[in-house]
Amino acid sequence: MNIFLRSRSGFERVRTPNRTCLNLNLAFGFEVQKITEPERKFSAARERMAVRREKIKTDAGLHKEALQRAREASRRYREQNARELAFKQRQKRDIADIKKYGEEELASRNRTRQERRETARAAAELRTWGRPGVMSGRRRPRRRAQRDAAETLTALQRAALA
Repeated sequence: MNIFLRSRSGFERVRTPNRTCLNLNLAFGFEVQKITEPERKFSAARERMAVRREKIKTDAGLHKEALQRAREASRRYREQNARELAFKQRQKRDIADIKKYGEEELASRNRTRQERRETARAAAELRTWGRPGVMSGRRRPRRRAQRDAAETLTALQRAALA
């Protein structure tokens, strides 16, 4: 007669001619009494399902973490964009102020070091290119600058002829 006992290490088959031997086995650390063959298969399947459920849970957890990371990244990206936009707006305002008040007047005002630096940069760009935003990351600025220079030159020539 074959009887399967669930020990702490898994299933073990015990051949028992009589009850006393089975009882002895139970006394030595076996948890479950008789388990027949189909029942053993069923409980193994149940264990596999439990493992699979656990894996699905962890996958969902990982997915949640990935979503969290993506949200963080997009938030950082938005903040960076906002910072760049704010910088460009400040630069435009600086250019307008320079044109309106003059560089020395702006420099003499009591402002933070960063604002002074940005104004100086904007003024330098204004002197160099005739307009702002060239050094700060525009693509192909030189061609546009050359066109602007050519336009101002032709305007000057027209003024001289008139």
